Amino acid sequence: MFTWNTYYQENLRRDHEIALAKQDRYIKSLSMDCQSGLTRLSIKFLEMLGSRLVQWGERLQCRCADLAMTRSNRAV
Repeated sequence: MFTWNTYYQENLRRDHEIALAKQDRYIKSLSMDCQSGLTRLSIKFLEMLGSRLVQWGERLQCRCADLAMTRSNRAV
């Protein structure tokens, strides 16, 4: 069933996916333009570290949201 909320959520998700793709292309173009192997390696390392931190943050948000919901259910 179509609702405006789902339409809005899908637009936000699509915009987020487009932004991630642009960022990935930018990072790849920077790593291709680098002259030294050390610079290329450090960019790849930072890219990997950043993606791991984002994943960790998302898991932490989910865990905190679950914890907050269980605490709010106990309060009721």
